Amino acid sequence: MTTSRMAAEIAEQPEAVRRTVEALWPLRPALAELGAGARHVLFLARGSSDNAATYGRYLCEIHAGRAASLGAPSLATHYRAGTDLGGVLAVGLSQSGETEEIVAALR
Repeated sequence: MTTSRMAAEIAEQPEAVRRTVEALWPLRPALAELGAGARHVLFLARGSSDNAATYGRYLCEIHAGRAASLGAPSLATHYRAGTDLGGVLAVGLSQSGETEEIVAALR
């Protein structure tokens, strides 16, 4: 039986979440300060990371009491739209951390 790429990535999730939480845990005070002035949180993702962004939106709204939404990275990369993100905390999600469209949208 051949394991699909998606099934392999799903199997990696528990370890990936553990590593992420372990890396971010010491940064909690700095992350709280970073988001302190934000009136809105905008999650930027593509592909399967969109699912994580949707979940992050719910967590943000429930636990942080902040309005959150999903952004469209292509507005910046494909359409070159200049969107006013004043007061917005933009959070990029990428499995590799190198998704060009997400990195460009965050810039």
